[in-house]
Amino acid sequence: MKKEKQQRFNESQTDQVRINILDKGNLPASLSRIEKLLKRRGDDLELLDLKAEILNLMNRTDEAISIYQKILNIDSEYINAYIALSNLYLAEEIKKEKDYSKIIIDLLKKAEQINPDEISCYVLAGALKDNGQLDEAIKYYKKALKQEKGDNYFLENIWVEFGRIYTEQKKYTLSLDAYDNAIHFSVKENGDDSYCSEVYVAKREIYSILGDEDKVRTMDEQFASAENKYNKRPLRVYREKKLQGIAKRLQEIGEQDEKRRQQLFEVISSHIKQVYPDNIPSNKELGEIIDLALDELDYNRTLFNKEERVLEKAHLVKLFN
Repeated sequence: MKKEKQQRFNESQTDQVRINILDKGNLPASLSRIEKLLKRRGDDLELLDLKAEILNLMNRTDEAISIYQKILNIDSEYINAYIALSNLYLAEEIKKEKDYSKIIIDLLKKAEQINPDEISCYVLAGALKDNGQLDEAIKYYKKALKQEKGDNYFLENIWVEFGRIYTEQKKYTLSLDAYDNAIHFSVKENGDDSYCSEVYVAKREIYSILGDEDKVRTMDEQFASAENKYNKRPLRVYREKKLQGIAKRLQEIGEQDEKRRQQLFEVISSHIKQVYPDNIPSNKELGEIIDLALDELDYNRTLFNKEERVLEKAHLVKLFN
C-alpha cells in the first residue's frame, strides 16, 4: 500500500512538472527545464519520455530515438517507449521512403507482450504486410477489425488491405469479398461510393485476370460514376462531417484510456488527408481544423489541459511539413 501511494504521488508530481515545463509552449526553454530537472532527479523515465517527445517536435528525431532507447535500457517494460519508437519509425519511413518494417514489427511485438491492448494492430499488420509476412498480417488485420469497430474509415482501409493481400495470394474470391466490404464501409462513412474509385480499379484487375469481360465493363462504369460523384462533392459539407467524425473518435479514445491519446495524431491526420486528398493545407488551415476538432471533443475543457493541447496541436502541424 505504501508503495502504491508513493507511485501515485510520483505520478502526480510528474504531471505537475509536465504542466510547468510546457506552460509557455517554448520548446527550447522546455527542453532546458527538463534537462535541469533530470540533473537533479537522475533518469526519471517520465521526464525522459517528455524530453524525447519535445525533441521529436523540434525535428531532432535521432536524439528522440536515442532517448527512447535509453528508457528501454533502464526499463524494458516501459511500453510507451516501444509505441512511441514505432510511430517515429513509421513517420521516418514515410518521410525518407525507407523500409523500417522489421524494426516496427520488433517494437510492437515486444509491446504486445507487455499489454496487447495498447498497441495498434493496424500499424503492426501494415508493417508485417510490408515485410512480406502476409498470413501474419491477415491475423493482425483481423484483430484490427475488432479494435477499430465503429470507425468506418479504418474499417474501409483494413478491408482494402485484405483485398490487396488476398489478390497477391491469388485468392480472388476472398479478395473480391474484401473489396465489397471496403465499399460498404466507405458508403457508410461518406454517404455514397464517391471514394471507391481505386477499389473499383482493383476489382477490375481481378475480373480481368478471371476473364470476366462483363464484370470488367461493370467496374469501368462504376469507376466513372464514382469519379463523377467525387468531383461534385461539396468540400465544406464533407469537411464538417469529417470533423464530427474526428471528435467522436477522439472522445472514444479519451474514454478508453488517457495513454491512448497518442492515437490522436493518426486519427486526425487520416481525416485531414481525406479532406485534402490532392494537396496539403496551409499551417493556418491546419490550425483551424485541429482547433475545431479539439473544441468539439473537449467542449467542457476536461480532457486536455492548455499545455497538452498546445503540444498536441504542434505535433499535428509538424506532421504535414
